[in-house]
Amino acid sequence: MAKVRDMISGLADVMKGSLDEVDIVLVGGGGDLLDTSDAGKPSGVARFVKPPHGQVANAVGAAIGQLSFAIDEIYSLPSNDSELRAEKHEEYRDRARQGLLSMRVHADSITVHPLVERTLGYMPGFWFRVQVLAVGDIDDTQPPPQLPALAEAELAAAASTPQGDAPEQAIPPDAEDAMFTSAPDFSPRQYDSQGMWILSVYDVWCIVIGAGILGCGGGGSPSLAKIQCLRALRKGLTIRIVDPDR
Repeated sequence: MAKVRDMISGLADVMKGSLDEVDIVLVGGGGDLLDTSDAGKPSGVARFVKPPHGQVANAVGAAIGQLSFAIDEIYSLPSNDSELRAEKHEEYRDRARQGLLSMRVHADSITVHPLVERTLGYMPGFWFRVQVLAVGDIDDTQPPPQLPALAEAELAAAASTPQGDAPEQAIPPDAEDAMFTSAPDFSPRQYDSQGMWILSVYDVWCIVIGAGILGCGGGGSPSLAKIQCLRALRKGLTIRIVDPDR
């Protein structure tokens, strides 16, 4: 926490326009970890302000933000003909537009940003790198996409798997993006003799889904961390969670 306070103090010095102390507004899940009392204030900070529901401030940006679909590819042509390139550009713009339409957006809100193309001079022949981005407003009237659901028996199997002994089929490989639509009636948490939480396969999946929802996109996708955790458990390793109050 001392390191965090020093970082906040440095950021406050960079942002403020005078030598006066400034108020710091805490939003996001990390704000709850800070000591907001006068004793915990870093230098340069007048006070910490924690707005109501600030823990899910990222949800505001997620709710008012737009969806996007990006293409970044390399293609080749038999010649450096301008008409061929123009046809290829239009093909990429249409692909970006169609890709965005599959993501629940208002069709009339779609904007395709100017296409960027670079000639790859180090490649023999006529090779080009093309980048195109399409954005649009979220259409809340459309139903959400249906994701495959894990059967309750599969959830129970994942939850009852001892830590460090998670078989590959505890969670089916074809359900990597599945959501827990129903959970068995049990408490999945296990603790060691020092009171640290020992993660099971079921715990990892619950944390990943919860982080994806409550994080509202902050910090990026938790999918990579999920893969790393599951791989560690399958190797027989133990993952412990330390309470921040310890």
